[in-house]
Amino acid sequence: MDPEKLIEDWYSNIMMAMIINKEIIGSEGHSWSYILAITRGNVRAFLEGFLEEVKTEIWRDSYPNIPTFVKRIVDQIYKQFTGQTYESFKSERTLIHISDALNHLEKISICDMCYFENYCCEYSKYFYIFPRDNWINLVEKFIRKLPAPFNHEVLDLLNIVVNKQRKTFDPKIGTAPESSLGLVISLTRDLLADKCKENILVRDSTREIGKNPRLCCNKYKNQIPSQYGCFPEKKR
Repeated sequence: MDPEKLIEDWYSNIMMAMIINKEIIGSEGHSWSYILAITRGNVRAFLEGFLEEVKTEIWRDSYPNIPTFVKRIVDQIYKQFTGQTYESFKSERTLIHISDALNHLEKISICDMCYFENYCCEYSKYFYIFPRDNWINLVEKFIRKLPAPFNHEVLDLLNIVVNKQRKTFDPKIGTAPESSLGLVISLTRDLLADKCKENILVRDSTREIGKNPRLCCNKYKNQIPSQYGCFPEKKR
C-alpha cells in the first residue's frame, strides 16, 4: 500500500478519535498511549523511541489544540521517513498529482454525446485535484472538448448564466458560475434533453423514437406525450 495513504489514514483516524473521545486527550500520558496503541510497524518503533522530554515538549507546545498536537507528531514521522516536513512533502506530491492530472485532461476527448456521462465522470475525477484558481480554465477546456455544435451552444448558455449572476455574485460565499463544472454539466444535460425531446416529437413514425445515435434519446421516450394508435397522414 502507498506509504503516503497509510500515514494520511492514520492521521485522520487519530484526529477523529481525539475530537470525539475527550478522555483520550485528558492528559499527556493518555494521548501518547492511545497513539502508540493504534500504531504498528516501523512508525510505532520510531515513536516509542521518543525521549520523554521530546514527548512533553510536543504536548506542552500544542495542548489544548489537538490538531496541532497530532500535526507535530505527523511532522516528526514525515521527517524520519521522507526527509521532509508534512507540508513540504504534501506540496511536492500535490505538484506531481496536478501535472499528471493536467496531462490526463489534455488527452481526454469525446466525439459521441452518447458517452457524455462517462466523459463527465472521468473529467470530474481529475478536475477537483486542481486549486480553485484553475477551475475557470478547466471548465472552458471541458466545453471546448464537446463535439460541435454542442460546445458552442453550451458556451452560449453559460455566458447567459454568468451575465445574469454577475451583479449578485459574492466571491466570498460562492463559486463563480464560470468556474462551476457542475453547472456546465447540468446545462449540457438540459441541452441534450431538449434536443432529444424535439427530435422525438418531429419523427414521422413512433417506431423511430429515440434511435438517434448521437444523442441516445431512449431515456426521454417516456417524457413525451403518447400518441395511442395515431399515425401521421401519408403524403400523396
